[in-house]
Amino acid sequence: MAEVMQLPPRFTLMQKDDTISVIEPDGIVRSYVANGKSEKHQLTNGVVETKTAWKGDRLEMELKVDRLLIRRTFAIRSSNGRQLEVTTTFDGGRRGTGSTAVFDESDAQ
Repeated sequence: MAEVMQLPPRFTLMQKDDTISVIEPDGIVRSYVANGKSEKHQLTNGVVETKTAWKGDRLEMELKVDRLLIRRTFAIRSSNGRQLEVTTTFDGGRRGTGSTAVFDESDAQ
């Protein structure tokens, strides 16, 4: 469940056509097609259903695990594009309503 609930403290986002990839520091790559259609992804401890789509300049992602629905929105926060705001909300669980995290752009490769 932690695999779905939390983003790592550092990651890389890449886009090629309508595919969005989240690349973690340990080399794990998770790719999502941003077309609003349902997809299934095999994670370490189970399968997660996702839907990903662009809503204007925000990337919205839904992740469904059992009865829990996680909504995650990625948006550029600052005018110079150097911060990414990720808002996560939960439906159907007892873990609270959600959180917002801000990630600074890194020049490190």
